[in-house]
Amino acid sequence: MKMQTELDSSEKPEAVESPGTNRKPSLEIRCRLADNLRRFRRHRGYTQQQLAKYCGFPKNYVSNVEQAAVNITLANLEQLARGLRCGEDELLRPQLLLPHSN
Repeated sequence: MKMQTELDSSEKPEAVESPGTNRKPSLEIRCRLADNLRRFRRHRGYTQQQLAKYCGFPKNYVSNVEQAAVNITLANLEQLARGLRCGEDELLRPQLLLPHSN
């Protein structure tokens, strides 16, 4: 029995679907990020504009994220976490627990 090692020119491999470029995250995860970002920012004592400037974003960017109006990139998520001195995972957790202020 002969094994087939090459495709006939008439045979085409099955197409593999690539992820769509227009995919949007769910409203749930955008709202979760918005709420956690707002709570963490307030806990740190930053205004939206202060955090945006510290992270190198336009001044209204943090406001847009906190309104769940934008789909942020992973790079921007990393930058926000760095600016807030927290982990990216903390901004995406279903419930954020902040330490009590004394």
